[in-house]
Amino acid sequence: MGAGPPPPPPPPTGIEAVAGQAPPADSVAQNALPGPGGAAGVPAGTPATVTASAGDQGLNVFLVANATVLRAMERAGKRMLTRFTANNYPDTPLFELHTQLPARQDIDNLLSGAWDQMSALADAVDPRLDVATLQEALNAYCSRLLVTRQPHRPELLAGFLRQNGLLRGQP
Repeated sequence: MGAGPPPPPPPPTGIEAVAGQAPPADSVAQNALPGPGGAAGVPAGTPATVTASAGDQGLNVFLVANATVLRAMERAGKRMLTRFTANNYPDTPLFELHTQLPARQDIDNLLSGAWDQMSALADAVDPRLDVATLQEALNAYCSRLLVTRQPHRPELLAGFLRQNGLLRGQP
């Protein structure tokens, strides 16, 4: 009774093993899958880097602003809920809850803590961003949304940022 055919040879990797030595750390297998940056052989744990050029600054400002506004409006929405209203809006995202409920609390209280992560986000995206000026503008933008019960829209934010001199051109 035979054991069947021998197993197939291992697939080629393009890395030559040297007896008694580990492969070089910077070697890349020919059959390596693309990593997070799209390049073959980039280890899975390697973070993709973000590079900012002068032309990207508008996009960077917008990305940080939009993400921060969504966080701020979500925090405000959570604070607007009471035990009586918590189940009344199951299909409304928290960042849009202000369009359904009036802001009966102090606006500053609703937005409290909303900006805590903005510096870390800005540093990761573009360390050149003026976080203090952007935070002041976004606080005004979010306050206006809460008072007027207007939903956040990216195009509305872009217009607001342009009007306040924080964004030039298209994000």
